[in-house]
Amino acid sequence: MLTTMGVLLGTAAAAALGKVEWNRKLALDSLDVMPLANDAGKQLLALAGHMQQHRGMSAAWLSGDSSYASRLATKRADILACIGALHGPVARETDRPYPCFTQNDLALLRFKWQTLVEDLPGLSAGLSIGQHTQLIAVVLDWLASFGEARIELPAGELVTAGTTRNFCHRLPALAETLGQARA
Repeated sequence: MLTTMGVLLGTAAAAALGKVEWNRKLALDSLDVMPLANDAGKQLLALAGHMQQHRGMSAAWLSGDSSYASRLATKRADILACIGALHGPVARETDRPYPCFTQNDLALLRFKWQTLVEDLPGLSAGLSIGQHTQLIAVVLDWLASFGEARIELPAGELVTAGTTRNFCHRLPALAETLGQARA
């Protein structure tokens, strides 16, 4: 009886130590990929910003200000560059057990963006704002979940509580609300 109890306690202790070591290794591995996560977060933030600017320019152009036509083309190129820069981070994210977004999500975003661009000349300013806002919301949702799962949680105590949430959720959401109000 005593030997069986000792074996069970020893097995439980070994399992607990193994779990602690596995969690420590996972945390260290996560810190190794944090620069990649930060780059992906920056790309998502840049994409949201360019889309917000495109929304405002489109509304002005559709309301009759033709001076925005050339700037819209430049802004579209910026957006496509951001989407292209996300392919690497999205491929890495897709391979994770619980991805914040996948290659299919990015392909769908690109398709919806291209559809919006093609349909833009026939839209009203209000409809354009609405469609832009839907796409921006998708990107901001990705940014918020990515920041929480890939930056804030792995960093643990290395990042001040709430810092990641401020930069990946609260401030982008505030900027979006102000952008909607302005549009």
